[in-house]
Amino acid sequence: MARVGVIDSLDARSESVMKKMQGNDNDIPSGYYAAQLMIRAKSYFSAFEILSSAALEKHPHPCLYLLSHSLELSLKSFLASRGVNLKDLQLKYRHNFRLIFNDCLNFGFPSVDGLSEIIDGFDNMGEKQFLRFPVDKELIIHNFDSLGATVKAIITHIESAILIAALDGNSEYRSLHKNKEKF
Repeated sequence: MARVGVIDSLDARSESVMKKMQGNDNDIPSGYYAAQLMIRAKSYFSAFEILSSAALEKHPHPCLYLLSHSLELSLKSFLASRGVNLKDLQLKYRHNFRLIFNDCLNFGFPSVDGLSEIIDGFDNMGEKQFLRFPVDKELIIHNFDSLGATVKAIITHIESAILIAALDGNSEYRSLHKNKEKF
């Protein structure tokens, strides 16, 4: 639980650093960007929890969209914490869950029971824009609670890597801008 508070406290500092660096993506330290992605992933997950607890049966598509986007941002934050740059996160990976996940595994992401199946499901849904636009297909989710719990566990696991990357990013930022900024 302490890690969550530390990541959240990085929010204001990370946002101000990123605003100062806007326009030059090469200057954004990957640790800061990893922290920003994680903060956003947690926000989407919180929205998923709120909506799914109140209206899952009425609104399954928005619930799943929030959950899938939370997972995507979490995994991308892991990649950013390993040094993958902003341009690659946006252009190379786009919304390709399988590619994102495979590269996470290549960077040492641990095996999680059932995650590969979740990745395949979201990748298939994303390819067809199934969660965003009406398509002639029925939405079938067998164990929604398990799905949410798995994504929450992944977020919790990734946060420690993000914290380390964010702290390293602080050092990286200082060395890049020694005379320009003081923290």
